This record gives sequence, C-alpha cells and structure tokens, in this order.
Amino acid sequence: MATKFYKMKNILPVINTILLLALIGFGYWLHLRDRKIVYFNNQALFEAFYGTKYYEQKLMEEENAMKMELDSLQRVISDMENDTEIASAIEKFRNRKQKLEAGYQKLSGNYTDQLWNQINGYVSEFGEENEYTYILGATGNGTLMYAGENLNITKELIEYINNKYEDEQ
Repeated sequence: MATKFYKMKNILPVINTILLLALIGFGYWLHLRDRKIVYFNNQALFEAFYGTKYYEQKLMEEENAMKMELDSLQRVISDMENDTEIASAIEKFRNRKQKLEAGYQKLSGNYTDQLWNQINGYVSEFGEENEYTYILGATGNGTLMYAGENLNITKELIEYINNKYEDEQ
C-alpha cells in the first residue's frame, strides 16, 4: 500500500502540471481569439483621401506657375537676335528649369509625407475607436499576401478619414 501511495504522490505533480499547461494554453487561445485584425488598401485610401486632392490641387498650381515662368523665358529667348545672348540665355533657362523641377519634386515629397502622417494619425484613431488589435496596410507588393475580403476596411476607413479631415477644415 505504501508503494501505491508513493506512485500516486509522484503522479499528482505531473497531472497538476499537465492541467496547468492546458489551462494556460486555453487562456492564451482565448486571448488570441479576441484579437481583431483587419486591413486596408494603402493606395486606394491615399487616392480617395480629401487631403490628397487638396495637395494635388496645390501641386497643380505650382506646376502651372512653373510652366508660365519657363514659357516666359522661352519667349524672351526666341525674341533675341545675338547668338551669344541666346546661348547665355539658354544656359540660364536650363539652370532655372532644373531648379524649378528640383523644387517641385521636393515639394511633392513633402506633401506626400504630410499626407501619410495625417492618414496614419487618423488610422490610429480609427483603430482605437473600433478596438482593433492590428490594422494592416496592403500595398500590393507582398507585405500582405492574402486576407479575406470580410477583413477589408478600406471603405470604412476612407469615409472616416475624410470626415475627420472635413471636420478639421
């Protein structure tokens, strides 16, 4: 009888350990089950964002002003008669064109950065308000290879960020 009790005494910690591990595993499974993971299409969101349209308009105005300045310089060059003046003016024209194009590219990059900062802030707010654990951005370059369409919140997110943007204007 003593050996039977001794065997039972050794098995009890093993059973307790197994039960404890099962309980921990079940708790972890419940924790994972409660996670809300969704995604959105980055490009569609960026293009549909009202802020993007605003900055596109500003870039268009900048581009038109640049074209007007370059057209004016070209007209001045075409009115010149002296070959030396023309060569000098063409060189100045090329330099000015390069500076304007570089400035335009920098401005475009700054606008894009500003837009993504604003969008990221709105996405964070949206995630908190809707109690999402993760919001993934699908870019079409392999970062998100597959997700069910029922997890796609692009339309809801577009509506949300555009409403927030309009409220701030």
